[in-house]
Amino acid sequence: MTRRAEYRKGFTNMLQGKRPKIAKGSEEKFESHFAANLASNQKNKLFGFQTLQYTVSEACGTVDIKVLNKTGNECSIGIRTVDKGAKAGKDYVAIPKSDQIVRFNKGEASRIVSINIIDDEQWNEDREFYVELWSPETKQALFEVDCKTVVLIIDDDKPGNLAF
Repeated sequence: MTRRAEYRKGFTNMLQGKRPKIAKGSEEKFESHFAANLASNQKNKLFGFQTLQYTVSEACGTVDIKVLNKTGNECSIGIRTVDKGAKAGKDYVAIPKSDQIVRFNKGEASRIVSINIIDDEQWNEDREFYVELWSPETKQALFEVDCKTVVLIIDDDKPGNLAF
């Protein structure tokens, strides 16, 4: 009976969008909202991300972002991080300027870009940042839905206790 109750509680939490409990130091990585499920008019014809949302624990160390080269031609695209609730240097390490251009060889369909996640010992609310693709010619972000992905960092520290 206990297993059934735990299963139902977990399933109900998932349906309600509640995040799973993360143990301190647990290295958790989840991918969701895949770009393959988008309508063709929402996708960039040349480049894009495979996954539109990543959820990682603070202790995971890195998150690996897969960038797609949809043509298979030799080409390059810009990639950069954009702060939202998470801040570069405090919660994650921004992609260095020298690594912001991803170069594809002919026939290469994808590349992995790793972003380091910073694990601190302070309790914080869960926070997120964006990773976006941009044109090296115009320096402008690509506007299609599959050209921006969200990384949600789940804090694994427990808040302090209030005592009197």
